[in-house]
Amino acid sequence: MAALASFLFGLSWPKILWPPIIASPFLLVCFIIIEVYFASDPIVPVTVLTSRGTLFSCFAQLGMMSTRWMVLFYSPVYAMAVRGWSPASAGSVLIPTNLGFAIGGLTVGALHINRGGSFWL
Repeated sequence: MAALASFLFGLSWPKILWPPIIASPFLLVCFIIIEVYFASDPIVPVTVLTSRGTLFSCFAQLGMMSTRWMVLFYSPVYAMAVRGWSPASAGSVLIPTNLGFAIGGLTVGALHINRGGSFWL
Protein backbone atom coordinates (compact mmCIF):
# COMPACT_ATOMS: atom_id res chain seq x y z
CA MET A 1 0.00 0.00 0.00
CA ALA A 2 2.87 2.36 0.74
CA ALA A 3 4.39 1.72 -2.69
CA LEU A 4 1.13 2.38 -4.51
CA ALA A 5 0.24 5.39 -2.36
CA SER A 6 3.64 7.01 -2.87
CA PHE A 7 3.48 6.40 -6.62
CA LEU A 8 0.01 7.93 -6.93
CA PHE A 9 0.94 10.78 -4.58
CA GLY A 10 3.83 11.71 -6.84
CA LEU A 11 1.54 11.72 -9.88
CA SER A 12 -1.36 13.60 -8.27
CA TRP A 13 0.28 17.02 -7.99
CA PRO A 14 0.14 19.55 -10.85
CA LYS A 15 3.92 19.22 -11.05
CA ILE A 16 5.19 15.63 -10.90
CA LEU A 17 7.00 14.87 -7.63
CA TRP A 18 9.85 12.51 -8.43
CA PRO A 19 11.03 11.43 -4.93
CA PRO A 20 7.85 9.48 -4.08
CA ILE A 21 7.76 7.96 -7.57
CA ILE A 22 11.37 6.83 -7.27
CA ALA A 23 10.76 5.49 -3.74
CA SER A 24 7.76 3.39 -4.76
CA PRO A 25 9.71 0.53 -6.47
CA PHE A 26 11.97 0.25 -3.42
CA LEU A 27 8.92 0.08 -1.17
CA LEU A 28 7.46 -2.62 -3.42
CA VAL A 29 10.67 -4.67 -3.19
CA CYS A 30 10.61 -4.29 0.63
CA PHE A 31 7.01 -5.51 0.65
CA ILE A 32 7.88 -8.56 -1.44
CA ILE A 33 10.86 -9.41 0.79
CA ILE A 34 8.72 -9.12 3.91
CA GLU A 35 5.98 -11.26 2.35
CA VAL A 36 8.41 -13.98 1.23
CA TYR A 37 10.75 -14.22 4.21
CA PHE A 38 9.13 -12.72 7.30
CA ALA A 39 5.33 -12.86 7.13
CA SER A 40 3.80 -15.88 8.85
CA ASP A 41 0.48 -15.34 7.03
CA PRO A 42 1.27 -13.42 3.80
CA ILE A 43 -1.35 -11.38 1.96
CA VAL A 44 -0.54 -13.12 -1.33
CA PRO A 45 1.40 -16.35 -0.93
CA VAL A 46 4.26 -16.16 -3.41
CA THR A 47 3.98 -19.89 -4.02
CA VAL A 48 0.62 -19.21 -5.68
CA LEU A 49 2.31 -16.95 -8.21
CA THR A 50 4.86 -19.59 -9.13
CA SER A 51 2.08 -21.36 -11.00
CA ARG A 52 2.30 -20.15 -14.59
CA GLY A 53 -1.44 -20.37 -15.15
CA THR A 54 -2.20 -18.26 -12.09
CA LEU A 55 0.43 -15.67 -13.00
CA PHE A 56 -0.85 -15.32 -16.56
CA SER A 57 -4.42 -15.13 -15.27
CA CYS A 58 -3.36 -12.21 -13.08
CA PHE A 59 -1.78 -10.47 -16.09
CA ALA A 60 -4.92 -11.10 -18.17
CA GLN A 61 -7.07 -9.63 -15.41
CA LEU A 62 -4.79 -6.60 -15.26
CA GLY A 63 -5.29 -6.07 -18.99
CA MET A 64 -9.06 -6.53 -18.75
CA MET A 65 -9.43 -4.11 -15.85
CA SER A 66 -7.19 -1.54 -17.56
CA THR A 67 -9.39 -1.75 -20.63
CA ARG A 68 -12.56 -1.49 -18.56
CA TRP A 69 -11.41 1.63 -16.72
CA MET A 70 -10.24 3.24 -19.95
CA VAL A 71 -13.70 2.72 -21.43
CA LEU A 72 -15.35 4.10 -18.31
CA PHE A 73 -13.10 7.16 -18.29
CA TYR A 74 -12.73 8.04 -21.96
CA SER A 75 -16.29 7.41 -23.19
CA PRO A 76 -17.81 10.44 -21.41
CA VAL A 77 -14.75 12.54 -22.22
CA TYR A 78 -15.13 11.68 -25.90
CA ALA A 79 -18.88 12.37 -25.80
CA MET A 80 -18.34 15.82 -24.26
CA ALA A 81 -15.23 16.90 -26.17
CA VAL A 82 -15.90 15.51 -29.64
CA ARG A 83 -19.66 15.07 -29.82
CA GLY A 84 -20.48 18.17 -27.75
CA TRP A 85 -22.89 16.34 -25.44
CA SER A 86 -23.87 17.68 -22.03
CA PRO A 87 -22.23 16.07 -18.98
CA ALA A 88 -25.49 14.31 -18.07
CA SER A 89 -25.84 12.83 -21.55
CA ALA A 90 -22.18 11.85 -21.60
CA GLY A 91 -22.56 10.07 -18.26
CA SER A 92 -25.69 8.26 -19.39
CA VAL A 93 -23.71 6.58 -22.17
CA LEU A 94 -22.13 4.44 -19.42
CA ILE A 95 -25.42 2.96 -18.21
CA PRO A 96 -25.44 0.03 -20.72
CA THR A 97 -21.77 -0.63 -20.07
CA ASN A 98 -22.22 -0.77 -16.31
CA LEU A 99 -25.35 -2.90 -16.64
CA GLY A 100 -23.40 -5.33 -18.83
CA PHE A 101 -20.56 -5.49 -16.29
CA ALA A 102 -23.04 -6.06 -13.44
CA ILE A 103 -25.07 -8.74 -15.20
CA GLY A 104 -21.94 -10.47 -16.46
CA GLY A 105 -20.32 -10.44 -13.03
CA LEU A 106 -23.42 -11.80 -11.32
CA THR A 107 -23.87 -14.50 -13.96
CA VAL A 108 -20.27 -15.68 -13.79
CA GLY A 109 -20.38 -15.56 -9.99
CA ALA A 110 -23.56 -17.62 -9.89
CA LEU A 111 -22.12 -20.19 -12.30
CA HIS A 112 -18.93 -20.39 -10.27
CA ILE A 113 -20.75 -20.82 -6.96
CA ASN A 114 -23.14 -23.44 -8.35
CA ARG A 115 -20.26 -25.52 -9.60
CA GLY A 116 -19.54 -28.22 -7.05
CA GLY A 117 -16.81 -27.40 -4.56
CA SER A 118 -15.72 -24.11 -6.08
CA PHE A 119 -16.97 -21.67 -3.44
CA TRP A 120 -14.51 -20.98 -0.63
CA LEU A 121 -15.14 -19.03 2.53
